[in-house]
Amino acid sequence: MRRSVLVVGLFLVVMFSGPVNAAGTCSPGDSDNIMNLFDWNNSHGSLWNASTYTDTICYEDIFSIPYGGGGNPHECTGTNRLLSLNDVTNALASTTTDATYNVEVCYGDLDCVVDSTPGDACTNGGKVVVRLSDTTNAHISNASDTNYLEKICCTIASFAGGKEWRNTLNGLITNADIGDTVIMFDGDYTPRIDGAPVIFEVIEDDVLANPDDDIRTEALGNAIVGYYDDALGGAIGKWTITSADLALTNDLTDFKFSSNWSFSDLSSELIVSNVKADDPLRISISNPSCGTHLDVNTNITIDIFVYDIDDDVTGDLTIFDGISDSVVDFTFTNGASSFTYNFTNPGNWRIVAKASNLRSAVLNSSSIMVIDTSRNGKYLAACITRPAGLELITSSTVVFDARGTKGINYIVSPESYDLIGLGEMEFHWEIIDLEGGAEPIINKFKSGLQSYLWQATFEEVGRKVANLKVLV
Repeated sequence: MRRSVLVVGLFLVVMFSGPVNAAGTCSPGDSDNIMNLFDWNNSHGSLWNASTYTDTICYEDIFSIPYGGGGNPHECTGTNRLLSLNDVTNALASTTTDATYNVEVCYGDLDCVVDSTPGDACTNGGKVVVRLSDTTNAHISNASDTNYLEKICCTIASFAGGKEWRNTLNGLITNADIGDTVIMFDGDYTPRIDGAPVIFEVIEDDVLANPDDDIRTEALGNAIVGYYDDALGGAIGKWTITSADLALTNDLTDFKFSSNWSFSDLSSELIVSNVKADDPLRISISNPSCGTHLDVNTNITIDIFVYDIDDDVTGDLTIFDGISDSVVDFTFTNGASSFTYNFTNPGNWRIVAKASNLRSAVLNSSSIMVIDTSRNGKYLAACITRPAGLELITSSTVVFDARGTKGINYIVSPESYDLIGLGEMEFHWEIIDLEGGAEPIINKFKSGLQSYLWQATFEEVGRKVANLKVLV
């Protein structure tokens, strides 16, 4: 009997006419400069004040705000180290400090971790500052080089207590756009009762004789109801910024919030742009990787990471057994989530994670093989490596790579898990343009190298879906 399995990948074709990678806007030696590279990728690095290396990594370029911490931002405090170099210039990098890699690159109020998950998202909710080719003896690239998988992900460290504007991954912010959802965090709020309702008000603070503009207040009848979050150590409220909110004021530079703990105690200001600039919603399944095989009745941990810094996110995880199961098994939200699942039936399984906000929805999937060790059988896991999930393609030519597809021929006696070669499989591709209707714009069905590694050129930008069905 012929066996088949289907996998779906969504990608976005975006064509740029100019260069994608450019040096930072700061100069070597500027206080805003975190460190320097000789080139934007596959490079050696230097400290911030080495003038011979001119590809700069700039704080404001990455975090969209100037550094405001004061003092010497390059002084190492014990918590603000990004990486270590083996010299002050012409240096390789390491994620740890030792006798060889003893020149530490530090900066201001940053709190950084090493993140090896795929894509541009950071599991700590921060920003990719630089990328490394390995954890030690490593070349360095700027954040745009996705060929380097070791990401140095940094957040702006929050202070204890007080009122903070945050993004939806709890990073500190000073700017937002219309349509964004922002977090109001009050670390001073009492009483500290988990889940207790909290009233938040938002005003646009005017100076001197000008009256403050009520935006979301009890007086207007549109105050925001939040709650105390014991895990975060403060009260949080969520404000989705609308055109109706901005119509209540002529000044968009000084939004402040307060809570019913003390309506007179205002937060710092938030500057709002009246232009929509949505940060894309992204999702990845880091475990199990596509192509994994395991024996029936095995418990595994499913790890998901969702990245969206300006929207509230809800997500559903559905585990399909390839026959009839279409029930949502788990739900999740922004950030990292893990679930334990027992695969009780043999076959070709597909794990599908879908995340949604008010502006968009994305999905990612991982195909795995669950082996019935009581009988001989063939199993398949169709895997699209490129394009990866919701990938932004910066050229009109797209490479389709399904070399990660796996097949297992299980034999009971003597027990063996023999791999089925890609040349023994048939690959059926359908590429559908979501902007122009449901009819496939590309339809391929054949075997051989050109069926699992090939490229296509698209004349127009837009959202497209790659459907891959594999048979053996």
